[in-house]
Amino acid sequence: ATVINEVLHDEATGWVGGFVELYGEAGKTLTGCVLEGKANDGTTEVDLFAIPLDGSSLGPLGYFVLAHDDLVPGTGPGNIDDRLTIVDPAVPYATIGLGLRCDGVVVDAVCFRGTALPDCGATAAEDTGPEGVAIGRGFHVDTDNDTAEFLPQVEPSPWARNHTEVR
Repeated sequence: ATVINEVLHDEATGWVGGFVELYGEAGKTLTGCVLEGKANDGTTEVDLFAIPLDGSSLGPLGYFVLAHDDLVPGTGPGNIDDRLTIVDPAVPYATIGLGLRCDGVVVDAVCFRGTALPDCGATAAEDTGPEGVAIGRGFHVDTDNDTAEFLPQVEPSPWARNHTEVR
């Protein structure tokens, strides 16, 4: 299965230098897949972005990185999309979620701040955005427990194994 493996987000800066890294079977095509951003303000679900990944595929080591801008190492025109941004309003979103939908089915999702979105698991990942710290999934394992799976990283590692795998 293809999973969301690492996320560097900072809503305060509009995701400058931010990215989402996917991991899965090397060479797998991402045609038919869409990276989605959603939020919940406490009462209403908000669609933030939907970025089609048609024409992209997982690299020879199984990674694909979608970056907001060229500040992310290893990215070029096919990996940069400035729609990958979440601008948080004055009243912060209660839940922010990223989902990978392929052929209409959500294959993976990660939520932080809360779990008030349909694709969220039972727990939320730590919200490290204000500090600009990446969160990464340990050993590429998906158990639907974002608190246990996504750990703050000692440094971002786009296109490579996460530095922090377990607490």
